[in-house]
Amino acid sequence: MCGAAADATRRVGQNSSQYKRHLLQQIIFAKPIGSPQRVNQAPATIARSIS
Repeated sequence: MCGAAADATRRVGQNSSQYKRHLLQQIIFAKPIGSPQRVNQAPATIARSIS
């Protein structure tokens, strides 16, 4: 039971880090949409919610 739980936790952790990397790539490479002010605030807001 403990092994399975640890394995599940590890898998979720890996998915989480991959998801964060995916979000960062979207921020860096995606073309900005919306007003420049919103675009400038978005990376800081998303980074704050990730950490």
